Amino acid sequence: MNLHTRIDAFAKSEPAIGPQLMALKWLGNTGSHDSIVSKTDLLDAFEILEHSLREIIDGHSAKVAALAKKLTKKHGGK
Repeated sequence: MNLHTRIDAFAKSEPAIGPQLMALKWLGNTGSHDSIVSKTDLLDAFEILEHSLREIIDGHSAKVAALAKKLTKKHGGK
């Protein structure tokens, strides 16, 4: 399976992260095959990579969503 297909398959189980990984793949393709990648694009890619890995490893968004749900349940509608 090539990288594109693997990212598509991963995106089915992780729809929030799949497009982020695909953006990194496209940037890699540009740098490898087409032209020079700007420093700004590279720094953006590092930020996307850091966020994606944090989500995959730590599930930070899910934790924050659970905290928000807990607070809403406790304090909402008063």
